[in-house]
Amino acid sequence: MSPTSPPPILLLPDELLIEIAAVQPQKSLTPEPPSEWVLSHVCSRFRRAVTGAAALWTRIVVDLCCDTSAELFRLYLERSGVCEMDATLRAMDSDLPAAPKGLQYLSPHVGRIARLTIIVEARQALETILSSLPNVAMPALQHLEIENSSDRDIDLLDLSPLKLPNITSLKMTRCTPSFPPPQWMRALTHLHLEDNPYPVRENSDIFQFITMQHPSLVYLYLDLMKAIFPLGSGIVSQSLTHLDLQFNEGEKPWPELDVLAIRPRPAEIENGYTTLQEVVCWKRSQQESLPTFKLSANLFEREFWAENGVVVELLEEYSMIGSVF
Repeated sequence: MSPTSPPPILLLPDELLIEIAAVQPQKSLTPEPPSEWVLSHVCSRFRRAVTGAAALWTRIVVDLCCDTSAELFRLYLERSGVCEMDATLRAMDSDLPAAPKGLQYLSPHVGRIARLTIIVEARQALETILSSLPNVAMPALQHLEIENSSDRDIDLLDLSPLKLPNITSLKMTRCTPSFPPPQWMRALTHLHLEDNPYPVRENSDIFQFITMQHPSLVYLYLDLMKAIFPLGSGIVSQSLTHLDLQFNEGEKPWPELDVLAIRPRPAEIENGYTTLQEVVCWKRSQQESLPTFKLSANLFEREFWAENGVVVELLEEYSMIGSVF
């Protein structure tokens, strides 16, 4: 390169610069400036290219307790144009103003939010944020995440005023919705409840209760570390394909399952069989007891069970409610 030649980066076309700026961690909360800011300060041409690309300004994080952060938030909202957004609202101070600037700036744009994450340390702050949303429908929102970062649970949170006609995924950490759940929650396909159990009536079958309230669930993560509910007779769901449970490991651990009924979907038979073999071998290595497996015909006929002394029974088709693989 001759002394008068421009640096190679300056020779890149605007389209490639925009692609470079777009390669960054999702919703980065680190203090390092995002790549769109770094590139926009290289030269005036980069600045024009980056600031003019609305798609680069759609991942937004705002501290609602900080006016400076709110002004930066406003800039992102303006530059994102009409694109759908991934917004994270943080309120780590319990003394959140009644009408934070960040929420005022967000109000005209809520219809563009496709993914919304709310992180708070106090119930009052969370209620302030939620109260700013009910009057406007959020048709683009598909994923809502609410995280309580304090040590105190936020129970019986009223989500019914929210207008979320197209939401499919809800994640809640250390907070639980009130009962009965709002109508829009019945359409959820993904429900993730962490560090706080779902609010069920005493002595209710928790799986039956949840699947009745959310009949379209495909994915369910349920945290049972803080409370034990009756397991009931089974999981009655035609749609559920992924079940992730967090169990209590204290002095009174969740009782071992006596019977485990499994029928993989046709395309997942071999994966299911491999997983079961691994589970059996691991349990045996830990000298742990195994449940009685009730298996669909395509699993029941495998030689592995007899060779390894595993008790299996043939699962009648009518008694199986879905796949766990």
